[in-house]
Amino acid sequence: MFLIRKLVHSLNIEGRRRQAGIIFVESKNNIFEEVSDSISFRGGLAHSTQGGLVAIFLDKTDAMDIVKAAIEIIQKSKSLGVRSSVGVNFGELIVEETPIGPVKYASLGGSLGQAKKMAKVENSVVVSDEIHKKLENQFRFDKLAAGWLIKGAVVENW
Repeated sequence: MFLIRKLVHSLNIEGRRRQAGIIFVESKNNIFEEVSDSISFRGGLAHSTQGGLVAIFLDKTDAMDIVKAAIEIIQKSKSLGVRSSVGVNFGELIVEETPIGPVKYASLGGSLGQAKKMAKVENSVVVSDEIHKKLENQFRFDKLAAGWLIKGAVVENW
């Protein structure tokens, strides 16, 4: 606990622990404007990064909804001719909600880092073991070293 307090203090974040769904998108192009509606429609918050974007879904453990947002991001990227890679994970964040401006957060236990590691298969969605277990009957998956690749990444009848 001391290490967490020290880390959060060094990041200047005074918040509380929250469970979150995390999507990390790696892309050489800025696709924030094109995909942010898919994220906000499903209750997520997004911000662009140097190499893509991060979306967090606070207190949301509906794996299907988060994976649908990830698939929509890949589909929109493909339609724009942009190559993107998406990693999806659940994890714990320390979150400070501000009355105005962006939400500040710090990842605990490497949950954001794990999503970033999984975002390495071009034009694909890769999910963590936890998400795979929740959705193994909903999609076809291929096991990878850093997660589970959703085969096809197309869901019918949404």
